[in-house]
Amino acid sequence: MKNYKQIKSKKTGPVVTIMGGIHGDEFCGYKAVEYLMQNLQQVQCGTLNLVIANELAIKQSKREVNYNMNRIFRNDLPEDIKNTYEYKRSLEIKAILDTTDILIDLHSSVEGSKPFIICEQNGLELSKCVDVRNILTNIDAFHPGSTDGYMNNNAKIGICIECGYKKDPNSTRFAIESAKALLQKLNIIDTDFSIKEYQQDVYQSDYIYTAKTDDFKLNRSFTDFDFIQAQDIVASDGAEQILFDQNYHILFANPNAKKDQEAFLLVRKIK
Repeated sequence: MKNYKQIKSKKTGPVVTIMGGIHGDEFCGYKAVEYLMQNLQQVQCGTLNLVIANELAIKQSKREVNYNMNRIFRNDLPEDIKNTYEYKRSLEIKAILDTTDILIDLHSSVEGSKPFIICEQNGLELSKCVDVRNILTNIDAFHPGSTDGYMNNNAKIGICIECGYKKDPNSTRFAIESAKALLQKLNIIDTDFSIKEYQQDVYQSDYIYTAKTDDFKLNRSFTDFDFIQAQDIVASDGAEQILFDQNYHILFANPNAKKDQEAFLLVRKIK
């Protein structure tokens, strides 16, 4: 398999996979994996897999070639998707994930975004060593087919790290530091810094709003995890004003959403 490196120890330990570049325009992930490929030659225990996922999209500097690879790790796909480059590549990646205990998938996002983690309850304790304030859970219910969702569905740990704005060089630094912190906590590597634990807020995904018309407009500019007061107008959708009867926080607000496209995700703080 291309753009793949495996490092094994003779000492028993977890099988960990670190992956970047599942979206070709999210540079920090694959640059962090390239860094680890170049700088890690041995591990203290277990097995470490390093994967650059969507190599063709990376070469073309775009999110995907044919289809969003992070929605393709599921069984109920239409036949036309099975003819895409992303699907064929996903089969190679699945073979690695099927032997993996813990996945760390590195991503980045739009301008203004701050780092956060996506995982389920089984990943919360491990994630404490990553310097983020917010953790999002239950996203698989709304975004099926992700790599971390694939791990969760197989009773394994899947951790997606959103490393900030994809064009910010600091996102690559953050991706590298986060990956190294997780590997150190798992005793896979030894680093020159001590493990810290961070205070983190945990949110549960609750509702995705899909635009009903082509005339969807957010009421204001939102950043991830902004607070939404009950009865505050979030957006207009044609002639309809969009508001809710309880407090939420908002993520992935899309000011350019058109009919039948996801416009935003609402989440609730649970911890």
